[in-house]
Amino acid sequence: MAVFVLDTEGSLDIAGDLQTCLKLSALSMLLSSHLIFNVNTSLKTTELDYLEMYLHVSELTGESFSLQYLQHLDVLVRDWQDPDCGREAALTYLQHEIEKLRLRKGSEYRRLLDTFRSPSMSGFLLPHPGKRFLRTSRGTLADMDDDFKDHLTRYISDLAAGVWDHRKTDISGEKITCGHVGGVLKKFVIMLKRRQYNFSSPLQMYYSLENQKYMNTVLQRFEEFFEQQLPANASPLKVLGVRTSEMRTRVREQADVLLDTYEGMLRGDNDAEKEMLMEEMKSQLKEKEERFCAEYSKCFTRCAVGIGCAVGGGVLCLAGGAAGAAVAGTVLAVEAAGLLGSAATAMAAGGIGGGVALGAIGTGVGAAVGRIVGHVEKKKGTKAERSTETSTEDTKHLVDK
Repeated sequence: MAVFVLDTEGSLDIAGDLQTCLKLSALSMLLSSHLIFNVNTSLKTTELDYLEMYLHVSELTGESFSLQYLQHLDVLVRDWQDPDCGREAALTYLQHEIEKLRLRKGSEYRRLLDTFRSPSMSGFLLPHPGKRFLRTSRGTLADMDDDFKDHLTRYISDLAAGVWDHRKTDISGEKITCGHVGGVLKKFVIMLKRRQYNFSSPLQMYYSLENQKYMNTVLQRFEEFFEQQLPANASPLKVLGVRTSEMRTRVREQADVLLDTYEGMLRGDNDAEKEMLMEEMKSQLKEKEERFCAEYSKCFTRCAVGIGCAVGGGVLCLAGGAAGAAVAGTVLAVEAAGLLGSAATAMAAGGIGGGVALGAIGTGVGAAVGRIVGHVEKKKGTKAERSTETSTEDTKHLVDK
């Protein structure tokens, strides 16, 4: 098991930026299985407010990434003034703080109260390291009071001994791997680097996380749609049954449906962020659409050439010589008519006739027809795309007027 130590020192600086605090707290909560909340001398109102916010962020980010959001919270109070220190003294102190919170009106610390009462909560009161420690610039163990060194040693020993009890898990309680944590961290950091995201509150951060998750889900659905349209084991006849122009229309219609679906899934009231996400989704859908249509066009051409070779070669083996080439030409012209229509049939017949005149017989004849089939379908798809783009521009022109 690997143990990672994440230091977020300064994240509770009241003079700092709230968004930075939210990002740091979300990151630490997301990755931690044992969170140490380190405060000076006592739990003050400001620190209780921050801790409640931490718990809120933890709950929301854990839900977004399907991780157990808070497995163990350890409240460490340093520079404790009372001579009674350690874990037992911390338990008494925290119970006293729970009672004070319970007597307050309202439910402003609901998550904090629930956490303090749970078995996932612990604490430790650490004494002041001593005056010699403050006077020196090096801060070595020799400068610390013996009482502080004893309690610090006990705290670290307890912490190390409990590592195996606090392994990171998902919402189902299953242990996760370092690779999983790395993947989650990468996604989270990529999202944090987007300057358009506004983390003005834990709830807004949650909405941003959810919207990004929804985007990934919708894009995955598009990939699954591609798999359905062109399975890895699709037969050539099945591929040739759907022309490239028809497939392009199918894909474009599916992209429009998914774009509308994503718009309905977006959460939050930040219109600027929603607009940015919609533009990003359009761009990614368009990129995937172009990639798949290009791949399908190549596959269609390969299948047409393959079928042409099989039919042309088989016919020539039976008929033989120039007569066989003529028969193959007739058969393949009929096949082309079924796929491409009369105009393409004329092209195919012309190509075959020229091939026979030049001595291109057998599988070469079939391959020639296959290439013609693929070429004509590719031109149809390009023409249809240009027609759609022209229509869209005309519509936009009329609307602008």
